[in-house]
Amino acid sequence: MNKTDKAVELFKRTDAMHRCAFNRAVKSLDIHRSQHMVLMHLSHFNEPVSQKQIAEKFGISSAAIAVTVKKLEAKGLIQKIPDKKDGRYNCISLTEKGMELTKVTHTFFSDIDRRMFEGLSEEQLDTFIACHEKMQANLLAIKEQADEKMV
Repeated sequence: MNKTDKAVELFKRTDAMHRCAFNRAVKSLDIHRSQHMVLMHLSHFNEPVSQKQIAEKFGISSAAIAVTVKKLEAKGLIQKIPDKKDGRYNCISLTEKGMELTKVTHTFFSDIDRRMFEGLSEEQLDTFIACHEKMQANLLAIKEQADEKMV
């Protein structure tokens, strides 16, 4: 296995282990990962967000978001509000219960993230950050090249 292959394998395995650690932590809260992602997205807004905006954010269909929204609403974590501009559409906001849950899961994430980086020096963290920034720049360039070919 060459170094690039090993780096990719470690990257994927670390990501999977991070997800597993979080999933174990939130298992008792009776929420699925995709539901949690929607809740965390909503927690960044002070006003309701449309279902369409949520679907676009995650790159999934409005129908898929509708299923997630229905489950979260049944659990009392979000509420649907008719859009002020067009009553045919719903906007979504967190309930008090939803806000409390996002605070709890944020604490879980913070603890997992802190523990994941234990023992790394400032220099190692700086190198880690620089490597990821470079990888993201490379991936963005690949995307832009593909977009240019499609035009």
